[in-house]
Amino acid sequence: MTVELGLDMGSSFTTLFKKGEGVVLREPTLVAVSADSRRDVVAVGSAAARLYGKTSSTIEVESPVRCGKLVAPLSAAKMLETFFAKVRPKTFFKPYIKVIACVPACTDSEGREAYASCIYEAGASEVLLVEAPYATVCGLELRPSGQPIMLVDVGGGKSDVSVISSAGLIKACTLPLGGSLLDESIVEFLEDYEGVTVSLSAAERVKREIASLYASDTLHTYLSETDREHPVMVDSTMILELAEGHYMKIAEVAKDVLRSLSPEAAGAVRMRGVYLLGGGGLLAGFGERLSAYLETPVLSVREPELINAMGLGAMLTDSSRLAWALGVK
Repeated sequence: MTVELGLDMGSSFTTLFKKGEGVVLREPTLVAVSADSRRDVVAVGSAAARLYGKTSSTIEVESPVRCGKLVAPLSAAKMLETFFAKVRPKTFFKPYIKVIACVPACTDSEGREAYASCIYEAGASEVLLVEAPYATVCGLELRPSGQPIMLVDVGGGKSDVSVISSAGLIKACTLPLGGSLLDESIVEFLEDYEGVTVSLSAAERVKREIASLYASDTLHTYLSETDREHPVMVDSTMILELAEGHYMKIAEVAKDVLRSLSPEAAGAVRMRGVYLLGGGGLLAGFGERLSAYLETPVLSVREPELINAMGLGAMLTDSSRLAWALGVK
């Protein structure tokens, strides 16, 4: 028996696509480990997320992927092993598991080897690695042609800006900025300027509920999970500058990439528009700000956080798409 999976392991979430079924798993890329040995895994995924901020001094919750790089490969392998077990058939004999996984476009050979070794360690029988922009194009259900396609993918720990065509990648940049890093900045801001200590999960809730690049927005929320006796009010104007600092850096890189193209390629991108993807790209107002900054239409998509996984699924069913992603003529 063969199980064919598409794996998108990001800094914030890991998504699995199973051939014949679709997206079957999406859980936080988190592992709870023993603080003493850092090798004994206590919980992974959603179970580890529930322990976040509630653990004792003997347990630590961490992400094994940061800024698109594996920082704890053994923990990542344990996490993937659990995820694979959740989606494969419960048979006496272990099935043959084929995995197509996407990696950031700028991943070097050492980084690719680390990803592949981790997935094999988790129980995969066969591993194929493709660069994320190829998965994105397939997930968008676009047929690559000679005309360039520009993508801005804002994830949790990193953002990718790339231009791709039927001939392959034309330009790709990965920068260590994403939604999760904004969470960390919110934690630091509240501690430094408001004297309030909050957890990363509380900061993520603040971002999700009120963060915006619209200067006119006057949203607010209350934080009860602090070191204060009473709930603390946080409004959107307090974190506007933080959000702008993060997201406009991404816009600057996108503008540099667009400027680096030939006049013909840049013109084609402006005619088609730029695709905005990733869960981090959902921040209110970013699409409009990016469009104005690039002087180019920005195209939003449904469920942007699932696009890469859907693209890997398309490769599992369409060998021509996989061959294109692997550079097979």
